[in-house]
Amino acid sequence: MEIENETEEKKQTETVQVIFTTKYKEYQVIETPFEIPVSLTRYGLSEVINHLLGKEKPIPFEFLINEEFLRTSLKQFLDEKNLSSEKQVTLEYVPALPQPKQFNQFLHDDWVSAVDGKNSFNIFATGCYDNLVRIWKSGLYKLKGNEIEEKKPIHVNLNQNQNQNQEQPSLILSHHSKPIKSVKWLKFNENISNQKYHLLLSASLDEQIILWKISSNLNSYSILTKFIGHSEGINDIALNPKRNLFCSCGNDSLCFIWDINDKKNEYQNQEENQEENQNENQNENKIIENNTPIASLRGHTQAVSAAIWPSQSSIYTTSYDYTIKKWDVEKQSLVWEAFSKNTIHCLHYNQYEYPYLNFESNQNQNQNQNQTRKESELLLTGHSDGIIRLWDNRIPSNSEESCVIKTLFKSHTSWISSLKWKPNSDFVFASGSYDGSVKIWDIRTKIPLFTLKRNSEKILDIDWLDSQNLLTASADQTVKQIILKISN
Repeated sequence: MEIENETEEKKQTETVQVIFTTKYKEYQVIETPFEIPVSLTRYGLSEVINHLLGKEKPIPFEFLINEEFLRTSLKQFLDEKNLSSEKQVTLEYVPALPQPKQFNQFLHDDWVSAVDGKNSFNIFATGCYDNLVRIWKSGLYKLKGNEIEEKKPIHVNLNQNQNQNQEQPSLILSHHSKPIKSVKWLKFNENISNQKYHLLLSASLDEQIILWKISSNLNSYSILTKFIGHSEGINDIALNPKRNLFCSCGNDSLCFIWDINDKKNEYQNQEENQEENQNENQNENKIIENNTPIASLRGHTQAVSAAIWPSQSSIYTTSYDYTIKKWDVEKQSLVWEAFSKNTIHCLHYNQYEYPYLNFESNQNQNQNQNQTRKESELLLTGHSDGIIRLWDNRIPSNSEESCVIKTLFKSHTSWISSLKWKPNSDFVFASGSYDGSVKIWDIRTKIPLFTLKRNSEKILDIDWLDSQNLLTASADQTVKQIILKISN
């Protein structure tokens, strides 16, 4: 009994020498070693920092050791990492983040299966199981403390009750005959008229991809091209960095590469022959059918669920055949493949996205658009077992090994339906699941930063409008806008 008491007493009195450091100048304390109990958790450590800062109103902080968030006591963390409490530990601290807030609601008539944001214009597109594409406008918001503040307003009344912020679509695009599975805004390399416009791709289970031209005031549209080549429904489309090519993947286990510029001259002729005041909604212009992809990627044995095109030379695809494949675009050949024990539903690459630019951009903007994007080393995949896997893509060119799993993120209880890295962030990403929840993660901890339980209906897609505004599409027939305050 005495031995047990001595052991417990030792645990309570054991200390470790730490240095506190932060990148936030307003919260800096003197960087001198402190002896603190190893039993402290982040809450106790926050009390220490607030005491050193002399704050009357406590500020909650988060703590990192070797770029990993502390989610246990110091002792448990050090023991798990085989670190000695006899050596000095550097504790980096950052202000804890406020709980995200759900704000606008965008009502549809059926399951919302696809969403794509376009932040330079504060608009986004959705694809729905009623076979329609909808174009929406929304303001951009930020959290100031626990209050929502307009950052880039459009027309939303912030004085309304949050549950009453139900928006109406600016435009509804009709032509598909089956549910929409993917929508993607794109930037055209050359103007096809003197008017400003937006271009959008939509892919459907009707085996077609449609290129839409939408007026800048969002009151009219026309169909430019129908891309037809798949023999079964299409699950996803991915644009290359220059946004002049795209890859489509479908239930026929195939991936096709298409050239958006192929019919450029025909687009121009259409514009010249079109009367100035013609209502484009009537689609009186001839619709071009492109039945010839410029390349095909063959190798999957079951439905291809998702694709991403992060650099000019590489495409990544996932499939229900339990594989991730990396393709060489120029050679149309397989570079490597990685295997999973579970069906893979979605993927996303960690990269910095260039902002969308006005289609009538100046010469300097065009030069910026042609910069080469950084090809990341980290790939996220979402699986049917509810686990998110982070893969390391650093494979020697002469290696026969596939990429390796760095981390497993376990919190969802059903299929992962969508994954999106936060814009301009190396660490933060969002996930949506069939369990009805959206989670915000930081790869420096295996525990989600936040969990937003929308309802019991499936989350089918997510996308960022900007770094603080997240859109979530659900089988509950709505898209909801979530406002977050998250550092990069």
